[in-house]
Amino acid sequence: MNMNFSVGPSSDTYYAHILATTASGLLVGSSAWTSFGVMPSIIAAQTSSHAKLSIFDGLIKRTNTVIPAVTAVAASAFSYLAYYSASPTAGSSLTPGANAAYGIARRNLTIGAASLFAALGLQVLILPLNNEVSEMVENGQGKEDNGEEANKRIEQVWVLYAGRVALSAIAFGVGLTELYKL
Repeated sequence: MNMNFSVGPSSDTYYAHILATTASGLLVGSSAWTSFGVMPSIIAAQTSSHAKLSIFDGLIKRTNTVIPAVTAVAASAFSYLAYYSASPTAGSSLTPGANAAYGIARRNLTIGAASLFAALGLQVLILPLNNEVSEMVENGQGKEDNGEEANKRIEQVWVLYAGRVALSAIAFGVGLTELYKL
């Protein structure tokens, strides 16, 4: 079977596969750590809303500087791969089985890109909630309560972060699967 394309340690598509898989793995790992490690710990803490939201505010300011950029890079790498690496070179004659393999790879890579663009879209819903938390901390709200207001705010964001974890895991799975096929 003559496929007339090169995928190996020296090809652009190989490095794009590595970038897409690594970035989506970083995204799923950091989002899972935040969602399932940090947020439940903040909710469980027996302290005021102001203290909880102050910790949460510091966390979200740091993660929101990195997460959107990593998501955009991974989504771009998957998009590049779906468009360029999953197609044969012009003029090559392929067997029906090889054409089917290209179609499957293109579909998988498109699913990976779409899941990351959806994760990036969740940022549009997360940012207003994060801004409300920052405003509450700056105004000193919740210093005398039992933390219920903070728990409510953090749980709202937690649901969206859990969605980000799921979407990132889809992309990471696609990246690993397609990388394994190389």
